[in-house]
Amino acid sequence: MKRFFIFICLIIAFVVWFEDWTSSGKMDVFIEENENPNVTPKVIYWIGELCFFSQEARAANHYYRWVIDKYPEEDFMPRVRFHLAQTYEELGDKAKAMEQYVVLKDSFTATEFGVMAKKKWEMTRF
Repeated sequence: MKRFFIFICLIIAFVVWFEDWTSSGKMDVFIEENENPNVTPKVIYWIGELCFFSQEARAANHYYRWVIDKYPEEDFMPRVRFHLAQTYEELGDKAKAMEQYVVLKDSFTATEFGVMAKKKWEMTRF
C-alpha cells in the first residue's frame, strides 16, 4: 500500500509540474533552444496529444498549430489536423474547425481522418 501511495504522489507531482511547464512557456523555450529536426516534431506532437487527452484544448491547440506551421510534412499530420479541428470546436470556433475539416477532406482523402472529416463536414455544412 505504501508503494502505491508513493506512486500516486509521484504521478500527481508530475502532472502539476507538466502543467506548470507548459502553461508558463518554459517548455516552448526549452524545445526551441534544443531543436532537433528528427525528434522535435514528434515531441511537440506528443505534448499536443497529452494536452488534448487531458482536455486542455487551448494548450493542445497551441502545440498542434506549432507542428502544422513548422513541420507540415510529418506522417501524423492528418491526426494533428483532426485533433486541431476538435480543439477549435471545443473552444467555440466552428469556422476554424471547418477549415481544418476541409483541408482534411480535400488533402488527406485516403486517410481515416480524411474520411471522418468529410463526414463531419457533410453533417455540419447545412
